Amino acid sequence: MMFNKTQQNRQRNFFDPMMRYIIDPAHELVFFADQMDWKYFENDFSSLYADKERASVPIRMMVGALLLEHLYKIDNEVLVRRWVENPYMQYFWGKEFFEYEFPLGPSDFDHFREEVGEEWMRKISAYSIKMRGCLSGKDRMLSDS
Repeated sequence: MMFNKTQQNRQRNFFDPMMRYIIDPAHELVFFADQMDWKYFENDFSSLYADKERASVPIRMMVGALLLEHLYKIDNEVLVRRWVENPYMQYFWGKEFFEYEFPLGPSDFDHFREEVGEEWMRKISAYSIKMRGCLSGKDRMLSDS
């Protein structure tokens, strides 16, 4: 499985609700999504980006999934259930439209963990701890340092 940079889908879908119309801009995941330096993760994962001939999963989706698991202390199965019913989790992943099906396969998480290795899993975990600190009001800024 190869992974790529965040893909921007700017084409308007008239049948699905746009996230910006159904979410509260003051929600914690909106804050995190807008404050995070997603390029930090994309740049450091650049060796994993897919070439043009292979299907890929955006880095933001995989890192976002792992951050949500750490932040809310949930496993893959719970994440999948919550993601399908939670527009804030979808917005956190960079989705512009609400989606009714989880976009990843069950093995995508395992493949990603193998690809990035233990060092990067520790960095993702450390970043989620910073996010948790923001939730408790200790710090309102996220940084990649």
